[in-house]
Amino acid sequence: MDRCGQPGPRCRDALGLIERVPWTRKLRVQRKLPKQISLGDANAALTGSPEWMLGYSALAYNLGLRYGVLSRLEWKYVDLAAKTLRIPAKIDKCGGDRAKPCNSFSLRWFLKLRTNTQGVLKLPGRRRFYETWRARGALRPHDLKRLCATELAKVASSWAVRHMLDHAQYDVTGGHYVHPWEELKEAAERLPQIDAWSF
Repeated sequence: MDRCGQPGPRCRDALGLIERVPWTRKLRVQRKLPKQISLGDANAALTGSPEWMLGYSALAYNLGLRYGVLSRLEWKYVDLAAKTLRIPAKIDKCGGDRAKPCNSFSLRWFLKLRTNTQGVLKLPGRRRFYETWRARGALRPHDLKRLCATELAKVASSWAVRHMLDHAQYDVTGGHYVHPWEELKEAAERLPQIDAWSF
């Protein structure tokens, strides 16, 4: 409703359709339990998948990345020697530059996928990408980020997990002054892997 009213501090880009916005009680939204995916579920869904899907899923899980970042990831952002992935603000949903430690398993996948092309992953078009995932069963791309959080929480602090999932920007102290880099590096190495990613 605020969007229909006059522009002001509460809604600077309001449309000005009505003079005064009436007060309304905030709608209650019922939230379902989050979907739970285990390593076994992921392995069953990914066994026999095409290589692009295995590469995507291995990097999404091990680095806690979204489709938007992985689909636009370029080799110039990957530092194999420093075992670091730099994500520039222009491809990040959060709108800020960030860096993540690459564990040895994600580095193996980066080396396996390395080509002369600018982009790291050669993914099919967005429509075919999601059709392929739907055809593989219950596992969805974002489930890998949730699975990363679940497994990482077993070996790292909630602060480090939030940083790995790009949720740490809400914490000024953690996001700007103190960086959980060493803890993340150690925790990322302890992430369990699934057999479908082995090569």
